[in-house]
Amino acid sequence: MAFCGRRDIIRVARTGLPPGEIFDHGSIIDQDQREETMKKDRDVIKKRRQFLKTFGGTALFLPFVGIAACSGDKEAAAPASKPAAAPRPEPMPEPEAPTAAPAGGAPARLSEDDPQAKSLSYVHDATTLEGSQTRYKSGQACVNCALYKAEEGAEWGGCSIFPGKEVKATGWCSVYAPKPG
Repeated sequence: MAFCGRRDIIRVARTGLPPGEIFDHGSIIDQDQREETMKKDRDVIKKRRQFLKTFGGTALFLPFVGIAACSGDKEAAAPASKPAAAPRPEPMPEPEAPTAAPAGGAPARLSEDDPQAKSLSYVHDATTLEGSQTRYKSGQACVNCALYKAEEGAEWGGCSIFPGKEVKATGWCSVYAPKPG
């Protein structure tokens, strides 16, 4: 006889179970039923192990697939079949023609109406921003900015934020960074 605990011993003594029966957590189970239950449990454990081997291994492999897809290797990341065509986005409006370049092949001058200039709150005259709610502080201007590249005393100069265009020395935008020193 196998017992689960002290209570089981007391219950067996009270009920007078025959020696071939096992008392299991308050219910009477014969040896054949117990072996059948244990066999089912073993089958469940085998299935669980097989599941974990299959899908656990796959879960470990997935990060490597993601790395291969993001690595820029087009052969590894190429899809097996061509996906359905996504709807085409609406075409962007044509950018405004740049202002005429001064003689000598200098870059075009940046307009305050340029989409990039608008997004960065660019203005030709920084003093017009006095008292506004922008990040502007008195004394800031393109001529004092670390991104401004021009000869000393030039009215217009290049800026690394607006490549190919010149900004006014008295201008200002939200990317302003003071020159070091």
